[in-house]
Amino acid sequence: MHITKHGKNRYKNRRGLPLKSISKEVEKARLLGLTSNSSIGKLKWYLFSKSTPFNQAIYYSGFIWVFEGSFFITLYPIPGSIIN
Repeated sequence: MHITKHGKNRYKNRRGLPLKSISKEVEKARLLGLTSNSSIGKLKWYLFSKSTPFNQAIYYSGFIWVFEGSFFITLYPIPGSIIN
């Protein structure tokens, strides 16, 4: 798993956790997160809209994690209206 500089910065700013934990969190998101194929309702639509043929959006721990192949690109919080 590769982590981009942008991904590191977003992780640090948005999660507020030390960078030592980034590798474990990225792996957990990749393995345990929900993709558009494994979700339903508004979440499915939202994940599908954030994914492209080149990247994959995954919902995990209140955030959308964006991966392109084996690269972690960025993460951002999911709107509350999507979850509720």
